[in-house]
Amino acid sequence: MKKLHKSILAKVIIIGLIMYLIFEMILFSLTSFNRQSSINVLYQKSYTVQTQIENIFQSTITISDGYLSYMTSNLDASKEDSETFLDHILSYDDHYVKNIAMIEGTTIIYNYPHEENQSTIGIDLSTIEGQREDILFVKNNLEPLFVGPVDLVQGGKAFILRIPILDGDQYWGQLATVIDADLFIQTIENEVDINNVNMRIFYDDSDTDILLTGDIIEDNSVSTIYSNKYITWNLEVSADSAPSNITTDWIARIASIFVIIIISYFYYRSLLLNKKILHNAKHDSLTGDYNRAKFISDYNDNLFKGMLIAFTDVNKFKILNDTLGHSFGDWCLIQLSGKFNALENVRPYRISGDEFILVSTKPMSLNEFKKLMPSTVFSFYNEELKQEVDIEISLGVLETLIDTINLESILMYLDYAMYDAKKENKGLTIVNKELMDTYDETKIIEQQLIEDVRKNKLIPYYQPIINLETGKLDGFEVLSRWLYNDEIRSAAMFISVIKKVKYVDLLDRNLFDKLQDEYSELILECEQIKDMTFAINLSAETLMIFEKSNKRFDDFVKNRVIPIEKSIFEISEDINLGVISIETLRYIQSKGFAISVDDFGAGVSKLSDVLSGELKTIKTDKSLLPSKKANDKKIAGFYTIIKAIRASGSTICVEGVETVSQLEMSADAGCRLAQGYLFSKPIPKDQVVEYIKNFDYSKYQK
Repeated sequence: MKKLHKSILAKVIIIGLIMYLIFEMILFSLTSFNRQSSINVLYQKSYTVQTQIENIFQSTITISDGYLSYMTSNLDASKEDSETFLDHILSYDDHYVKNIAMIEGTTIIYNYPHEENQSTIGIDLSTIEGQREDILFVKNNLEPLFVGPVDLVQGGKAFILRIPILDGDQYWGQLATVIDADLFIQTIENEVDINNVNMRIFYDDSDTDILLTGDIIEDNSVSTIYSNKYITWNLEVSADSAPSNITTDWIARIASIFVIIIISYFYYRSLLLNKKILHNAKHDSLTGDYNRAKFISDYNDNLFKGMLIAFTDVNKFKILNDTLGHSFGDWCLIQLSGKFNALENVRPYRISGDEFILVSTKPMSLNEFKKLMPSTVFSFYNEELKQEVDIEISLGVLETLIDTINLESILMYLDYAMYDAKKENKGLTIVNKELMDTYDETKIIEQQLIEDVRKNKLIPYYQPIINLETGKLDGFEVLSRWLYNDEIRSAAMFISVIKKVKYVDLLDRNLFDKLQDEYSELILECEQIKDMTFAINLSAETLMIFEKSNKRFDDFVKNRVIPIEKSIFEISEDINLGVISIETLRYIQSKGFAISVDDFGAGVSKLSDVLSGELKTIKTDKSLLPSKKANDKKIAGFYTIIKAIRASGSTICVEGVETVSQLEMSADAGCRLAQGYLFSKPIPKDQVVEYIKNFDYSKYQK
């Protein structure tokens, strides 16, 4: 899972970086777009200011050109004629001309308005500091010149447009059109303020500014050119205050990084969750191995074609779980999984519980597999127990996957082979044609058995129980038998199948009900039947149903015909009596029914349960009854057990009596009842009456 986390994290980081790069590209595009938009706006504002400058010069040039044309056409015009003409062309207010001077050579010969500028007449401008260079430039180069603001000889500051007066190629003098500097500057500044820009006006070949309003921001400005027939200016326009693009960009970057981190986090969590879901869908949560779903998926993808497949589980795993706890059972499975994963060229799948399937990753023979797993017993050291723990497994092995058999059948054959290995205590069973044929036949038999249980076709058989104290027939134990292919089969041959399909409680109910029917028939044939007891088995599954509700027991016995005092329920000792509450047992007894433990000594019942005094009869398993050749220790042990049970007040019925010597030993030990092949095997209903009538205890005595 750590590798899984790292791979997802790496993927998310890469995607996060890609997202950031995309954001940077978008930010760059937006910045470029905004900058271009800003430049376009500045160009528009620059042209607006240029329009105002053009208006100023248009009126000024019109006046200058008009007067120049007049003077060159009327060289002998008098002062009065000039003033009359200038009064006419300067009669409108919308202009910036302060005065116009005629300069002959470099000396002022006329300056309009004459009265205001009379003191300037006769002044040689080449001698005036600040105007000398300009007047000589026009004289020497015969080119117009716009200068200013300069100090006027009559006082004040102005911009001056000097235009050479030529008669052919002969320089005659200059026309100086004086523009009010304050008005000119104020007009430009007003237009600049209206458009919220700063402006710099300068000649291309000069470092000196003609006009500068505010500070020019180099990286947020545009340059244009203004030109008329006399002058050419460079105009540089910038925004009044540059937007804080750097700050804005960094704020956007920080915000984007934050958003990307949030998105990446939730994307990481989403990917991790999806990966976990997919991982858990294919892996076992306890061992980390592939699970049943993955096994089926790999099978459907033809990954097992030609491969060896082994099915295995842990021998007596349920007992291990029940005695040492599920945590210890889980520890065992984890250790076993580690062992399987260490096998070369083998992939383990945990199917369920303690069941594993091992699949070779390349074609493998049975001998090669046996070399990988020479033993089916594994030892692991447990830190909690501070000792080695042996785990034994059983294996069903299919050497090569068969294409003609579906997966369900393969698993069934493997499972059957595994249980064969378990039953025969041989560790491993190979799946071959003989085994498959046997399994197929067994399945047919099992299907018929299940059908017969459903249809209540199983038959009650009766095994006599003898009272050793009176030498009389005490009653019968009622057992299930199955008629298949004209052969009577005992419960030992089919009970495992019934348990597997969970029909044990149905079998118990059917047997009880059928016994009531047959009792009704027997009592009509033989009056002595009324004196007989009838003991019938109650399985663990049926008792657990009674645990849920007492009414379930009442429903179970509702068809009872046999007198209650003659009815005995035998509790099969293949469960721990401690699982069944004492209240349930007492409820059954409160209804008048007797309870006994069947096959004591062969199951898992605790001695304390047996000696509690709650049970009317204890039936000892035949394995406890010594044979004639048994050693003295076993005989002594048998006597001790019988003595302890008798002390609890329970009646003892000894099972498995097959010889007269065993009968005598049972009577001598104090056993009140006896049952076994010495007296009779289980018999059908048709033989019961005859057995009762012909029973003679004396023939079993020496």
